[in-house]
Amino acid sequence: MLDVEHHGARTFLTVRFTTGRGEVCQAIFRVSVDANRTVNTGDRIRVHHPRSEPCLRVRETGDRSGWLIALVAVVLLLAFAILTHVAWRRPRPPLPLRYAGMP
Repeated sequence: MLDVEHHGARTFLTVRFTTGRGEVCQAIFRVSVDANRTVNTGDRIRVHHPRSEPCLRVRETGDRSGWLIALVAVVLLLAFAILTHVAWRRPRPPLPLRYAGMP
């Protein structure tokens, strides 16, 4: 780890790592640091990166924030679909009056 920056409740790490193909990358990314865990310059952490672009989209191993974003997106999509269905459905015809012609 090259640098640790704290901006309020957010912590940004600057890391340098070597990929399996021997490419050296340096990346800055946001991490969620618990109150029980401190990170310092010089510490070693495990990172995850895509194979196609190893220096982009770097994140700490075990970070599940991508799943949370996907879950929120699915919930919002379902809510939008339900509201659209309710707003655009065809109105039902009125029920016939049972005793309309009776005195």
